Amino acid sequence: DLIGYYFLIQKQPTESITYLQKSLKQLLNYLETRHLYISHIAIGLGAAYLFSNKYKDSLGYFEKAEQIQRGIEINGSEIAIILVNLGQSYQLALRNSKDLECFKMGIENALLSKESVYHLNQLINFCLAKANAYYSSRAYKKAALLFTELVKVLSIIPERKKELAECNYKLGLINYRHKNFGKSNDFFTKSLKIQEDLGLTNDRLYFETSELLSKTQGAQS
Repeated sequence: DLIGYYFLIQKQPTESITYLQKSLKQLLNYLETRHLYISHIAIGLGAAYLFSNKYKDSLGYFEKAEQIQRGIEINGSEIAIILVNLGQSYQLALRNSKDLECFKMGIENALLSKESVYHLNQLINFCLAKANAYYSSRAYKKAALLFTELVKVLSIIPERKKELAECNYKLGLINYRHKNFGKSNDFFTKSLKIQEDLGLTNDRLYFETSELLSKTQGAQS
């Protein structure tokens, strides 16, 4: 399995699948199917199939890994990584009904593991990119739901206040587009306050937020 993971890191998914499948077959000869080590192999296979654009196969292995780890006392960050990968697989397999749910649950599970700051930050970066992608593709409902989850997490991470300001700004924009001026006013105000606390009053985002806040207040009057 180490060779399989080596090829995965080297972005050679075909070779990775070959070695991981051999390892899985051997392990199943003397380990229970719900053993933690089986879940680690399943994660690797899920990632390798994801890189190979074989999304249904990827889904099957990530789902298997999640099922195993749900039944074991396991680090929240590991389940979080599986869930975020599941979300990506659901999205690429066009089974979008579950992708957002998985991204949200991934963040929640990462929060359960305070010792895994690296994994949490990686998941936040991934979900920020996803939320912005939803926004750019005008999937505003999905973007708003994911930005809302991110605000909850970023609010308790002092070193990521800038991203918190950006998320509040995007939520303000989404509500402004839908003429929910009361909510957009609240989000723009929160974003400005964070930016001022961080000394970012000369940044472009600050000027854009200030301008939109004025428009929002004008629309309410």
